[in-house]
Amino acid sequence: MYKNLSNKLSDIFSRFQNKKLNQNDIQTALLDIENALIDADVALEAIDQFKNHIISQTQDIEKVKDLDAQSYLMKLIRSALLELLSTPLPTPTFESKQLEIILMVGLQGAGKTTTCAKLAYHIKQNKPNANIMMASADIYRPAAIEQLKVLSTQVDATFHPHHEKISPLNICYNAVDHAKRVGTDVLIIDTAGRLEIDSERMAEIAQLKQKIKPHHTFFVIDSMMGQSALQTAKAFNETVDISGIILSKLDSDTKGGVALSVRTVTQKPIFWCGTGEGVSQLEPFQPERITDQILDMGDIIGLAKKAEQHIDKAQAEKMKKRLEKGQFSLDDMLSQIQQISQLGGMHSILKMLPGAAKIPDHIMKMVEDDSKLKSIECLIQSMTLQERLQPELVRNQKSRQNRILKGSGKNKLDLKQLLNTYDKMKKMADKLKGGKMKAMMKQFAQSGQMPFNPDDFK
Repeated sequence: MYKNLSNKLSDIFSRFQNKKLNQNDIQTALLDIENALIDADVALEAIDQFKNHIISQTQDIEKVKDLDAQSYLMKLIRSALLELLSTPLPTPTFESKQLEIILMVGLQGAGKTTTCAKLAYHIKQNKPNANIMMASADIYRPAAIEQLKVLSTQVDATFHPHHEKISPLNICYNAVDHAKRVGTDVLIIDTAGRLEIDSERMAEIAQLKQKIKPHHTFFVIDSMMGQSALQTAKAFNETVDISGIILSKLDSDTKGGVALSVRTVTQKPIFWCGTGEGVSQLEPFQPERITDQILDMGDIIGLAKKAEQHIDKAQAEKMKKRLEKGQFSLDDMLSQIQQISQLGGMHSILKMLPGAAKIPDHIMKMVEDDSKLKSIECLIQSMTLQERLQPELVRNQKSRQNRILKGSGKNKLDLKQLLNTYDKMKKMADKLKGGKMKAMMKQFAQSGQMPFNPDDFK
């Protein structure tokens, strides 16, 4: 995410390394940052607010002695970005004892129908006993109705059916009545998407809002869209007074303009963001995480959350102790590969590390292909436990090699590459012997650089 913007900001920061900050530097940096934000499709209103924040914080900059320009400039930019993205309003928790009605609005193709299911799943995770119903008022696209019906079964929600030739307003009336009768806690209504703003459809959505009086009206916006998305957000907000925003497709390589602009343009909070296609991939919007990613400071919080969910703590502790003793076998290597897969693959992990924007594209494309890891996994799984613990047995005996190749369906070159990769990882493990790992990771955290050369693992 935001790789182009991150790289441009990093280049600007690098020019101020080992320098003292003055007013001319601020003006130069602001102009360059403004151009970078414009290239990222950030709205002019947001850029003006950003600049005003910086200027207000640097009025007497030359009176401050011994000020590290690079660190201070990054601190200012981070503060200004947080101001753009943050809101004092809390994220809805749906704790009401009475029926809460949610109206979902947005353009066709923004992921609105899928987001309905994601939101239902999110509510269920926080309130396991919640009764959730979903209804579709999109009479213009039968596929959308069927999609929501299928998704409702995936998230353990009731689907409100309706017959053909019934108006969107009557669908909503009937859904609300049905929800009340069966004791539903939350009713999520998916409205018709549209390819563009048109008066007829906007009048329809305004009528729905006025008549059923939803407790929440969430606008789903595609993070991959440019300035046109912001005009759409304005139009929807003026028509139905949206209560909050959900960013979809935030896992894509977006320019970043929508995320940085939509709150300023609408003056409404961003509550959630979609981070993948699965129904479980909706997360509360956290301005600090987005800001740190834009500044190429990584998403260590997100990586830690993933690790907490997917990595066995006892197994991780056992691995740590082995590495501290300089011990590393093919069985350890298999365990590491399986854990990498559980965290979304090497590509997903690298994107969340500080300095990720500086990793060359050819390296990122290389690690995006998980087929090499799967090949290694097949080869190791075809070995006996003794062979995994004593790789020299495989290296020195052709009969063992032939059996492993036959069992894994791989070739001699694959096995040779596996053993070469293992040798390099074993050398790294040797360097970590005696508690050196903690010192290396501390150095990594301070420098923001990769703790190894990815080219070593080609």
